[in-house]
This record gives sequence, C-alpha cells and structure tokens, in this order.
Amino acid sequence: MSENIKASEISDVLRMQLEGIDTDLRFEEVGTVLQVSDGVVRIYGLQNAEANELLEFDNGIRAVVMNLEEDNVGAVLLGPLAGGILGAVFGLSSMWINTTAPGLLAFAFSPFMSTTGLPGALKAVWIAVGCRILIGVVSGWLWIALKRVRVNDYIALPVVGVAGAMTNTVLVMGSIYFLLAQQYAEVKNVALDAVFGLVMATVTASGIPEAIAAAVLVTAVGKALLRLTGTVPQRGLARESGASES
Repeated sequence: MSENIKASEISDVLRMQLEGIDTDLRFEEVGTVLQVSDGVVRIYGLQNAEANELLEFDNGIRAVVMNLEEDNVGAVLLGPLAGGILGAVFGLSSMWINTTAPGLLAFAFSPFMSTTGLPGALKAVWIAVGCRILIGVVSGWLWIALKRVRVNDYIALPVVGVAGAMTNTVLVMGSIYFLLAQQYAEVKNVALDAVFGLVMATVTASGIPEAIAAAVLVTAVGKALLRLTGTVPQRGLARESGASES
C-alpha cells in the first residue's frame, strides 16, 4: 500500500520540531582565582576558556583572557579598579626608583627620602602612589560615563587619555605645591612665592605634551583592545574566591 505524503505536511512537522528545540544553550564552569598581580589575574578551573575571551567579575570588573596554560588561564584586568591597581604599581615603581636612585625631588616621591619626618613621608606616599591610583580610577569612570551617553570611540578614547595624563600632572604638581612648597623651593633654590610659577611651568612644559601623547597612544591601543574583545561574546563571571564561565 502506498501513501502520498504532502510537502506541506513535512514542513509542518519540521516546523513543530524546530519550535520545540531549546536554543538557550548555556555552559557554566566554576574555578578559583589563584593570583592578582600587576593588573593580571590567574584563574584555575576555566577549562573551556579561549584566548581573547572577555570575562566579567561579579563586581563589574572585566578581564581579557590572554594566556592559556595547562592548569590555569591568565587574563588582563580592565575597568576603573584595574586601572587603579596599575596606577598603584606605577606609583610603587616610582617610589622604588626615588629610593634606590634618589634625584632632586626624591623627597616628594619616597617616604624614605623625607626631610620632615613622618608628615613628609605620608605626603610622599600620597604623591607617589595615591595620585597615580587616581589616574586609572578617573580614566576608567570617565570611559564608562562617555560610553553610557554613546560617545564615539574615536572621541572617547583620546578624551580619556588626556584626562588620565592631566590627572597625573595636576595632582602630582598640585600636591607638591600645596604640601611640599617649602622643600620644593629649597631644592630649586628659589623664593617660596616663586614655587607657583615653577609648578605651572612644569604643567605647561611637560603636562601638555604628555597629554597629547596619551591621546594618541590611548586611541591606538584602546581601539585595538576594543576590536580584540569585540571578536568574541562576553562570557564569564569571575569571583574573588572563585570564577565561573557561562
């Protein structure tokens, strides 16, 4: 006995079968954060992580997977907090250099070179480390604010670069002026009332060229990173005590 099967019936059956498929696929695995150092986090347990994959921590910080090893993955942190961490590393490096190879202004960047005891040491820690932490924090939150109002990347990136550079220059030189003006005048061998002019000259001569360079470099590097992180879907949730990928 033969049956005539209509094409429309086959189509209806296939459509019903396809509609019943759960397309909301989700894979999840849990790992452990092994180490966070110099803006790099190492996570154990993300066996299916891929290079250039974007991870997001439960506190909103993001990281890009850069290194795949046999038992862990290495990812570069992104975001305001990560910027603050990198700024702190920069500040500590500055403190180390000014301690081991002190220059004329070492008193402003190393607590061990203070000429006024503990108060001067605390001021040096703020200038060397505190001001540098704020570079990343200010830049990170400014970037978030600009992207929330949908500012084009080619405008947002140089603006963030300039803001970061000027944050460093203004905070460091401003802190020297307000906290260590007397010592600055002594090492420069000028009168106290001449310090403001010297500080402004430094801001103009060094700060503006640094801001221009930062605008160019941040635009180039930032755009490359955005293309890199945009090639894969954002996935993952990494916690301080553990990490997951979904």
